[in-house]
Amino acid sequence: MPIPSTSWATPTARATRRPSTHWPTIAGVGALLAMKVPTALTSSVEAARAVTGAPGAKVVPLIGCWIGGPEAQAGRTVLHDAGIPAYDTPLRAVRGFMHIVQYRRGQRALQRTPPSVPETRSDTHLVRAIVQGALADRREILTEPEAKRVLAAYGIPVVPTEIGARRGRGGGGGDAQSVFPSR
Repeated sequence: MPIPSTSWATPTARATRRPSTHWPTIAGVGALLAMKVPTALTSSVEAARAVTGAPGAKVVPLIGCWIGGPEAQAGRTVLHDAGIPAYDTPLRAVRGFMHIVQYRRGQRALQRTPPSVPETRSDTHLVRAIVQGALADRREILTEPEAKRVLAAYGIPVVPTEIGARRGRGGGGGDAQSVFPSR
C-alpha cells in the first residue's frame, strides 16, 4: 500500500511521523520498501531520518530506495548508518526486497513440521532368522527374496518375487509356476 510523501510533507506531520507509525499494524506486511523520489516538499535526509526514527522501522524488514543525485545519496547514507539497506534504483530495491521474501519463505519451509509417519511394527525375529540363515550358509549377501522379506518385515513396500522352475529342466517339474515362457 503506497503512502505518498505529500500526506506527511508538513512539518507537523513529519514531526509525528504519521505514516511510519502505521507500518507494523498493516495486516500481512512481512517487509517494507520505502521509496523517495526528488521533490521540493521534503529533503532526502529529512525523509530518511523520519523513516529510521519510526517505531515500525524495526518491526519488519525495511528497504529504502532513494532516487536522485547527491541529495538522494545523503539520504541513503542516513539509512545505511541506521542499518537499513538503501538502493539508488527501483530495480535494485525490488531485487533486494525479493531476497527478503525468498529468505522468509525458505525459513517458513524449514520450520514446518513434517507429517507424522505412522509407526509400523517390525518383525525383528524374522529378520534375525533370515540374517542368521545367510551367515550359517557362509554368505555375506542376502538373496533377492531374502532381502525383500527383510524390507517387508520393516514395512517397506516391495514387489513380490516368485521363483519357479522351467519345465523340463528338473527341480519340481509341473507343480512349480513357470516364470518365463518355454521355447
